[in-house]
Amino acid sequence: MKKSLLFLTATLAFIVVNAQTSFMWLPNDTIVQDIDPNAYNELLIEQKNLSGDTLNLEVEIVENTINPSWDGMVCIQGICFGTIPLAGATNQMAPLIGGLNGYVKLTVNPFGTFGSGMLRVRVYDVNNPTDGDTCTWIINSTQVSAVH
Repeated sequence: MKKSLLFLTATLAFIVVNAQTSFMWLPNDTIVQDIDPNAYNELLIEQKNLSGDTLNLEVEIVENTINPSWDGMVCIQGICFGTIPLAGATNQMAPLIGGLNGYVKLTVNPFGTFGSGMLRVRVYDVNNPTDGDTCTWIINSTQVSAVH
């Protein structure tokens, strides 16, 4: 009995550690970026469909510490939220068919103010919500140095 329980525990641990999503992040799942405090800055993270089938992804805003006075929005494959949503907001992407990549794009303009913020979203398969992962933008509105 102990051997069976040990085997089952080891198997489950292996599955959890090696669980993969039906997509991968491009270029990766985190962007850390100094942004121009006086311009619109677009920061894109793509999802490459690895499933070989049509993939229906949904996005949930997990955390948002971006200054609410900054202008901007979050867009996903097929739709824009119209703002940088608060945590808890969700929306479904247009289906990813074949080689079509999805994306989550953060556009932000600090309007001359300095500071830092983070946006974390969870992207997951609508038909299998455990098949998902988070991506994160960490942005710093800083003084842009002039090049001499």
